Amino acid sequence: MKSILETYPKYHAEIEDIKQNGLTLNTLRQIIKRHASNANKSRLLYDRYQTLDYAVPIYNRQPRFESEKDAINNKVMNDFFSEIVDVKVGYFAGNPVTYGYSGTIESEEDTGGVEAVDLAQKTITDFTTLNNLHDVDIETTKIASICGYVGRLFYIDSQGQERVLVTMPWETIVLSDTSIMEPEFGIRYLRLQDLDGRDYYHVDFYDETNITSFEGFSIDSLKQIGQKPHLFDFFPLQGIPNNLEMMGDTERVEELIDAYDNAMSDSNNEIESFASAYMVYENVNMSEEEIAKA
Repeated sequence: MKSILETYPKYHAEIEDIKQNGLTLNTLRQIIKRHASNANKSRLLYDRYQTLDYAVPIYNRQPRFESEKDAINNKVMNDFFSEIVDVKVGYFAGNPVTYGYSGTIESEEDTGGVEAVDLAQKTITDFTTLNNLHDVDIETTKIASICGYVGRLFYIDSQGQERVLVTMPWETIVLSDTSIMEPEFGIRYLRLQDLDGRDYYHVDFYDETNITSFEGFSIDSLKQIGQKPHLFDFFPLQGIPNNLEMMGDTERVEELIDAYDNAMSDSNNEIESFASAYMVYENVNMSEEEIAKA
């Protein structure tokens, strides 16, 4: 279940402010802070997919009677959560998407001839191979299914090659008045550690032409550290929603999964503790130790 504060924020006021006044540190901080609840929920969903102990409710279950000596407390997890995601990924992204460039007469006229079409086809083939685009598509589908949306970032590597990577939703903010598939501005913020083990934030702000970078030991202490062109004719940080509501596929059934885990754990507890068994002794004197052993 997701609270209203954990839904993806509407950033209309911030978008208008950036358009009129340019990006300011106050606006940047406000955008990131408004995203915090949604980011935390997305991270919790992803950690549950990984079956990390703190994120799976049944793993944190305590014995019903804490005073009971050697209490049996089975924690049986039926991983329906990940199964929902993995089945969807296999269905939608199991067969690789084919990327290509048309070789028709119209394409030759629009592109500039046969040689230009051949170059375009080679460029697309090289791009999909270099970036292992099938794997990128699988990971995109997976994260969107878990968290409700995902980011995709295009960048130029040190060799001058066009690259693409999946960005996690808890570090990705796409600002748009329509859909995150139609970005107007974008932010990617990372929580990192320096050599002394201190946490700090690195933030990249994307507009139509530039990447503006900031760093600070907290969101409130962010300072600009540089700016450079991103070298694309399109917006390089894109959002991909799972659905219009940007909900994960498991969110509506989390409580049902938890109830199933509880019921199965209870059943295992009763079997292991012989709670469903009746032992009847007649005309027998037994000590407390013998009864406990029985």
